[in-house]
Amino acid sequence: MIVWFRVMLSGWILFCGFAVSWFLYGATGHFRQGLDLMEASLLLGAGIPVMLIFVLMIVFLIKKWEPVTGGDYVRISVGLALSFILSAAMIDSVGTFK
Repeated sequence: MIVWFRVMLSGWILFCGFAVSWFLYGATGHFRQGLDLMEASLLLGAGIPVMLIFVLMIVFLIKKWEPVTGGDYVRISVGLALSFILSAAMIDSVGTFK
């Protein structure tokens, strides 16, 4: 796998892992309460897809999968961009001054 692509995937994995952790920690009031309806819907609509792509990218890194064509790079990049936007929305949805 190309070095810049591996570095990009590693950075993305760290960011998305942080985003999901931050969302779960902040949305549950430091794990003292459950999720309300809005947070649960955000978790289902954004958190689950981000976690699925997160696991898929970790598997790609472990197996040292190498994209063969330019189309593979485009598909991976679009998936990463979409999950990056969803992760940013998850971070933004956590109110730190409640």
